[in-house]
Amino acid sequence: MLWRAPQLARDVHPAYLILDGQQRLTSLYQALYGVGDHRYYINLEGLGHKKDLEDCVFYLRADEGHNSFGTVEQQAATLTFPLGQLFREEGFSGWTTKVLQCRCKDVAQMIDLQTRLSAAL
Repeated sequence: MLWRAPQLARDVHPAYLILDGQQRLTSLYQALYGVGDHRYYINLEGLGHKKDLEDCVFYLRADEGHNSFGTVEQQAATLTFPLGQLFREEGFSGWTTKVLQCRCKDVAQMIDLQTRLSAAL
């Protein structure tokens, strides 16, 4: 038997809608908080070159991700942002500051890279 959610009255306007169930919410949580068996990343260099978001977001098994992008230096070399960093204390802006320090030798390079990162988003 197929179960469906009841129809809402026409004058009801819900504040939140969950379009899918527990599995999707769990997957989103794991991706955004960097937990679970996989780690998710965004290739910001690709976004800066106008590639589609779908082509720039990727995942790796946790151990493989740690080996490839476990340090800020590795992330800075390819401008690869780990999504699990997003909701940590320093967040994206803290990560950006560290990447600028790793990649840039002078203020002009910092300004250029910061402009490119801002444009990518």
